[in-house]
Amino acid sequence: MKKFFFFSLVIILLSAGVTGYWHISHRTEQKHSTTITFLDIGQGDATFIEFSDGQQMLVDCAIDARILEALGRVMPFYDFTLDYLVITHPDLDHYGGCVDVLKKLHVRHIVYSGLREEDSGYWNEFWFAIEKEKAMYHQMEEQQEWMVGDATLHFLYPDHSIPDNPHIPGHAGAMDKNNTSIVFVVDAYGIRTMLTGDMEEPLEKYLIETASAYLAAHILKAGHHGSGSSSSQSFLNLVQPEETVISAGENNPFHHPNERVLRRLKRMDARIWRTDRQGDILLTIEKGGMYVLSAKKR
Repeated sequence: MKKFFFFSLVIILLSAGVTGYWHISHRTEQKHSTTITFLDIGQGDATFIEFSDGQQMLVDCAIDARILEALGRVMPFYDFTLDYLVITHPDLDHYGGCVDVLKKLHVRHIVYSGLREEDSGYWNEFWFAIEKEKAMYHQMEEQQEWMVGDATLHFLYPDHSIPDNPHIPGHAGAMDKNNTSIVFVVDAYGIRTMLTGDMEEPLEKYLIETASAYLAAHILKAGHHGSGSSSSQSFLNLVQPEETVISAGENNPFHHPNERVLRRLKRMDARIWRTDRQGDILLTIEKGGMYVLSAKKR
């Protein structure tokens, strides 16, 4: 009986060792592809990126703890580490689930604009969770490039300190936190994907003036859930997307996406993918090109 117990214990320990080794290999192995999953989380935003070296990035966190169920569709059950968390701006449908992410996962890097909303109890809870995490904090306040795996990340906005001045430079209109969104392009194997947060037309115009050389993209995540205040014709003329992803909730009260925006995209022959109709949208980028799959077809 003792011999059987000892033999069983050895098998369990060996299995644990093999599993642990596989986990490490999974996160460091060069796999020569980058995957971007636009998660179906209802009305809101959450995009999960896995780079060629196994590093992972979450861009926005949905409105609440539903983000954890969504991450369960793309992360192994034993993986409790997230390399990068990017919060584009403090709208609840983008950052509401970040507290849950920070409680559940060990986050190594946090990227944020620095916009403070100290009159909001929930924002204060969010900021406390960031401080408690002790991750490396990056406040985006200039255009810059990062290398992650085989991908280059071009951060286009903010290009100045948002806490000091939340307005778009040179723009006389009222401050709109949608236009404090972190906007960046992921360039993997020459395939460019633009992530826009809730960017609206005034910020689009600013980027046309200041970053036009970086705006061409094969895949566009439409700003502000396909709202009529975003995806202007002049902006789309520069981006020239082949594929456009719209993150929106089914039968949402804001009527996203806007019909005019859909017509603009169709006139440009851009294929349209919608999380409200097709569920999770998976983009796989390899050296030979890219392909897009959806969880369900309608």
